[in-house]
Amino acid sequence: MTHPESFWVGMLGLSMAGVGMLLWLIVIGILSFTAYRFLPLRRSRSTFWLGMTVLVPLACAGMPFFPSYAMQALAVIEMHGWDAYSEGLRVINKHGQLSDGSYISVFWAAAMGGGAFVLSGFCMIPLTTWCMHYHPGRKPHHGVLPAGVVHLDGAPVPGAEITFYIVVGDGSALPAGSRLNGGGKLRGYARIDADDAGRYECFALPPRTFRVTVTGVGVPPKYGDAGQTPLVFVWDFLGPVVQDLNLESRITNSTTSANTL
Repeated sequence: MTHPESFWVGMLGLSMAGVGMLLWLIVIGILSFTAYRFLPLRRSRSTFWLGMTVLVPLACAGMPFFPSYAMQALAVIEMHGWDAYSEGLRVINKHGQLSDGSYISVFWAAAMGGGAFVLSGFCMIPLTTWCMHYHPGRKPHHGVLPAGVVHLDGAPVPGAEITFYIVVGDGSALPAGSRLNGGGKLRGYARIDADDAGRYECFALPPRTFRVTVTGVGVPPKYGDAGQTPLVFVWDFLGPVVQDLNLESRITNSTTSANTL
């Protein structure tokens, strides 16, 4: 048996599905255009695939089952109350018929179809977000895109680890040696590894002032301390920038600040 108001259920369900799909596309668009704000501290292939092994099964299990059961339960609870649901009142078919022989309202019958479709799409958002923000091959076009070569006394440093720090807060939670003179604490924003030729490339940093630390074979420890590193760069615009990191075996206590080249 079909719902007594099957025509209106179908029309309203399609409308709900269309609005939900539009909202889903808006959310995905926002995530795409703000990707640089969620750049993880380390983007490694093992981390990416570890996340995929968790999120893919969850998405596959959630899409066909969770939305339908969730909307059915919500419809019963909203119309008849929690007591009726706890006593066993359930939706028994896709047309909105209840176990007591009655039907749910037109709105909730439509929501069971259109709403479940929408929730199925939203079940994919965590997986989609993970792919967009954590995939090691991601090259977004928004934000600051620094690239260059790490040199130590003029020679490339293969495999150097580079971390970009931004300043947040007032620095009260940092150890004394890591606090900035003007206040604020340092937060690691992105960490990458240089290749065998010492070349690095980082994607989608926000336009901010960055302190940069470098660790690697032969690199003086001071370059690896976020509170003392002399590598400070002011990048206040979007786009690519060539910035070599020139390290010296003997460095002074002064902190040098440089703009984009």
